[in-house]
Amino acid sequence: MTDIRNFGPYEAPRPEVYHSFRQDGNGWWSFSLMVRTRDAAGGPIDPASLAGSVSAAVRGVDPEGAVTAVRPMTEVMSESLGRPRFYLALLGTFGAVALALAVAGIYGVLSYAVAQRTREFGIRAALGSTTADILRLVTRQAMRLLAIGIGIGLAASLAATKLLVSLLYGVSPLDASAWLAATVTLGLAGFVAALLPAWRATRADPVVALRAE
Repeated sequence: MTDIRNFGPYEAPRPEVYHSFRQDGNGWWSFSLMVRTRDAAGGPIDPASLAGSVSAAVRGVDPEGAVTAVRPMTEVMSESLGRPRFYLALLGTFGAVALALAVAGIYGVLSYAVAQRTREFGIRAALGSTTADILRLVTRQAMRLLAIGIGIGLAASLAATKLLVSLLYGVSPLDASAWLAATVTLGLAGFVAALLPAWRATRADPVVALRAE
């Protein structure tokens, strides 16, 4: 026995019974015919080149039979996956835009915070703080805020997983590897966004800071 997804790739197979089309009581003597194309050596053949031969074979069995909608299986599969692919591409685009906005937001907030604390960083440098010390200070604060944001985002995402079930095939909405990859990606993006403001903090001139005080 084989499960066949006749109702789409994302819907579980339903119980079905195969019978002769002559037993169909609704008066519609129509059915789908699938033909596997192979040459004498077992190699593939272009299905379009055999459409006429298949139609002639059907008419040889039933002169009144009509053959319509002759399409290769690749086209049928592409059509069935068209809408899910569009939705996933749309979600992917929104995700990329959201990630870019998050990186820009982190960079902007940290740049503003560093600009407001220029004197502090200058005094720290005058008192002996090294470049590595200031880098760690700024990035640690940035990663703390980022961790809070990721935690809130993960909680909201867990609540929204039920909306994504219809778009997932062969992947659980709670797939640990997917969640881990998303978390690591967000963490790395936030870390990269924090590096430039942190580096600017190390450029604070101690002399200027002390004169201002």
